[in-house]
Amino acid sequence: MGKNFLLAVCALASVSVQAQKPADPQPFAKTITTTDLKKHLNIIAGAEMEGRDTPSPGLEKAAVYIETQFKAFGVQPGNKDSYRQFFDLEKDSASTLTLNIGGIAFNPWSDFAPWMQMPQQADLKFSEYVFVGYGIVDEKRDDYKTTDVKGKLVILLSGQPDGFKTDKPRRQSPVFTANKIANAKRKVLQRC
Repeated sequence: MGKNFLLAVCALASVSVQAQKPADPQPFAKTITTTDLKKHLNIIAGAEMEGRDTPSPGLEKAAVYIETQFKAFGVQPGNKDSYRQFFDLEKDSASTLTLNIGGIAFNPWSDFAPWMQMPQQADLKFSEYVFVGYGIVDEKRDDYKTTDVKGKLVILLSGQPDGFKTDKPRRQSPVFTANKIANAKRKVLQRC
C-alpha cells in the first residue's frame, strides 16, 4: 500500500510539473511594435507626468497609466490584488548641507562638490589645506609624492587629467572618487 501511494504521489507530481509548462513568448513578442513603444514612452516621459520625481503627483499619474495598460493587456497583478510594490522611502537633500573649514563657510555646488556620503553638517578644524591636483595614486603616478599632507585638509579635483589612462575597471580605477578619498586618508595617516 505504501509503495503504491508513493508511486501515485510521484505520478501526480510529474503530471503537475508537466502541466505548468511555461507560455511560449513568441506570440507576445510579436505584439510589441516600435510604434507602440514610442507611443507609451512619449506618454510616460511627457510633460503631463511632471518628471515623475519620487514621490510626486507626476509619478502617481505614471503609475496609474502603467496600471491601466497592464489591465488592458490582461496582465494579472503580481502583488496579491495590486500591480504596485510598496516600500518605505526616505528623501534626502543637499540643500541643507553646510561645510565650515576653519570658521569659513563654504556653499555646496558653488564652492565644493558634495560627496554623497558626506554628513549634512561638517565643521572641520583645519588651519591649513593642501591641493594635490587630481589626487591620483597608482603604479605610475603619485600626486602626493612631493606634498606634505600631515594635519592638513586635502583638496583634490574630480575626474582625471587629459591623456590619463588606466587598465583598471571603474571601481578599481585610481580616478574613482571613493579610491581618491581612501588614498587621501591613507596618505594623511602615513605622514602623521
